[in-house]
Amino acid sequence: MESKPLVSIITVCRNSQTYIRYAIESVLNQGYPHIEYIIVDGNSTDETLAIIQEYEPKFQGRMRWISEPDQGIYDAMNKGIKLAKGEIIGILNSDDWYSAIAVEKVVALFLSDTNIGLVHGRLANYNNQGKLDSVYGKRLSRFSFAEQTPFSHPTCFVRKTVYDSIGLFDVQFRTASDYDFMLRVYGSETIKIVYLDELVTNFRKTGVTSSMRISPIVQIFRLLRKNKYIFSYIIIGIVYRLTRDIIKIALVSMKLEVVIKFRRRWSRLHEKV
Repeated sequence: MESKPLVSIITVCRNSQTYIRYAIESVLNQGYPHIEYIIVDGNSTDETLAIIQEYEPKFQGRMRWISEPDQGIYDAMNKGIKLAKGEIIGILNSDDWYSAIAVEKVVALFLSDTNIGLVHGRLANYNNQGKLDSVYGKRLSRFSFAEQTPFSHPTCFVRKTVYDSIGLFDVQFRTASDYDFMLRVYGSETIKIVYLDELVTNFRKTGVTSSMRISPIVQIFRLLRKNKYIFSYIIIGIVYRLTRDIIKIALVSMKLEVVIKFRRRWSRLHEKV
């Protein structure tokens, strides 16, 4: 690896005018200078392309973008990876943003050990109101990975050689291919994974997978089997998700019931007035 390797950052988007500026600005403002920025747009019909074109000159030749139909978010990510020229690849969602020193810190780790294949770090979660909700750090063990992803994908930076060796995202998992990819990385005996105990990425709970009310259970079952999890682990993972989803639905129902009761009382008060 060169002393100052090229880092390719990929953002996939479609009708992302609300937040994409934050993602672009966070790449533009990185302290590490050797970055190429690739944006893969899925034929946006809002102002997304105008915003991309507005920022393109500011990258001084370091931005490339395409806009065309795709077969989903992971197909778009695969397009970006194929276009990438960098030795290290990061994928930044169009509604997320990197911390100012993210790339610099990540590259330093890669340079410290040429055997490192993937670096991941802390993820800050922001709710729909833009308030900090939680911070995720290092995950636990292979056992727990039946219940959750091995690492927070938005924080991951991967050597391009890793994609060459284990393949790109499997588009059959339309909303969980990142989970499948991470399990493949974790299951490899040759890919070294390192955790960076720094905030790497700020994540908005507004994306495709975040907006789903329930987990894609069938996909999870298939990808756990594909990655050779024993049946008992798969059952534990499925039960965990089903329980979590039932709780989510129950909480939503409770909130709706409270809102309905409040509106009824409010209406009655106004009727009396």
